[in-house]
Amino acid sequence: MLLCIAVLPLVGCTAPPPPDFVTEVWPVWTNEVDLVGDLAVHDEVVVAYFQDGAELKIGGWEAVSGDLLWSFVADVGTYTRGIVLQPSIVEGDGFDAAVYLAPGRTDWNTGWNRIKAIDIRTGRAFDFEAEPGKRSSDSPVSALSAPSRCDDEPSAACFHGRMGDNAVPGPLRLDLETATLELEARSGIPADARDLGAGIYSTNDRPPTGVERLGYIAEGEAQWEFDYEEVFGRGFSSDGGWSWTKIGAEDDAILIGWGGPAQDEKVLAATKQIDLDDGRLLALEADSGELLWSIEGAGDASCRAGQISAALVEDVFPVCVLKSGAAMFGDDHLLERIEVEMGVRGVDVRTGAVVWERWLGSDPSNYNSTVELNAPTGAGEWRSVHDQRGWHSLNVVTGAMTDLDEASIVMCSRQDDPFVPDWAVERDIRDSGYNSGEIRFPCTLDLLPTESAAASVGALRQGAAELDGEVFVVKSAAGLVAYRLE
Repeated sequence: MLLCIAVLPLVGCTAPPPPDFVTEVWPVWTNEVDLVGDLAVHDEVVVAYFQDGAELKIGGWEAVSGDLLWSFVADVGTYTRGIVLQPSIVEGDGFDAAVYLAPGRTDWNTGWNRIKAIDIRTGRAFDFEAEPGKRSSDSPVSALSAPSRCDDEPSAACFHGRMGDNAVPGPLRLDLETATLELEARSGIPADARDLGAGIYSTNDRPPTGVERLGYIAEGEAQWEFDYEEVFGRGFSSDGGWSWTKIGAEDDAILIGWGGPAQDEKVLAATKQIDLDDGRLLALEADSGELLWSIEGAGDASCRAGQISAALVEDVFPVCVLKSGAAMFGDDHLLERIEVEMGVRGVDVRTGAVVWERWLGSDPSNYNSTVELNAPTGAGEWRSVHDQRGWHSLNVVTGAMTDLDEASIVMCSRQDDPFVPDWAVERDIRDSGYNSGEIRFPCTLDLLPTESAAASVGALRQGAAELDGEVFVVKSAAGLVAYRLE
């Protein structure tokens, strides 16, 4: 294990060289399409939602040529509008499929959809049994969460919802290997439990009639369950947000989770303000729920240097730590983070011991100061950060940091306009928009768009979706843009 001692200034760490942010890379194709939500990429195919007039559609593009392979009308379902829209791709023996919601029949009640699975290369629809004696095209589904690949099975999509008018909501599983959509058997778990990811769930019980519980499911059974406040602390609830990651194999897995207090009174106030340093990051043994470590003041997703793919984590987990800061929600529904004082820390995944630490101060470039502009980081090890000395490239696994050249091109983003379904437009319900994610673009270190469409190798690795290590695709204001590394 490569270890860096937590001393400031941090020295002596070695790491792979940082990405090249100077060498320009030009687009190989651009598709002018009004993309909605985040991209899903798999095996040289890009799958995404897009808006075509008043309709929401889902389409698949060949990554090398940019050719549209197929497209179909889609729907958003009834799940939380704050969740970014994104297709889910499942894979099995001889197939790769995109799972999505499609409009229901005109004689079905509002809120009911079909769930569909489409071969990402051909657009061929998979048929499956949704209810005894009913094929998928004839069975209505009410999706209360977005269908996504199941944690325990890559060939299946899981979501919370119900089938049939009188059905109680519960966990549903679409398994393309068995060609079935059915209520998932979960022993000891309430049907209305909230899925928090990585096998973690929370119950829907709240004071004064009940107490929220936090639990973990594996192999269809609850492994343990505790009071939510017993795990996170007094006043904490999944209503205050969550993020969970599973590290390691099931027999030795660690669950790392972020949580925040409910703060109902502040959220409901005229000027809605939430203290960002109230959050907590902790690690639990997956098999027992035993608390391994806890960090108060851990940042949420507004600090991108603290986000990482579980595949990159072995011994060290990056976390943003805040000394102060607040998020304010105005009546115009815009979010602004103010007075943030933060740093990035690498901690041992099993003990929580500090391996390295970098304090970045209060520069808003390191977090989402507003919804308008920020510097994204992607899922790799290297992130662009800023302190009083200027811009740097930080390796969030090792803690190594190097200065960025003034001519560097990084990847910036701004919040995309929400997607407003046609039914909301017809009823003039404009605040019913669904989260459409980000628009990304190459930018200078002043966080201004470059005069050309050229990106850099580092910018692509930082903020683009990667296919086969050569082709990178970006959701931009111009549409779907692809770059190729020679």
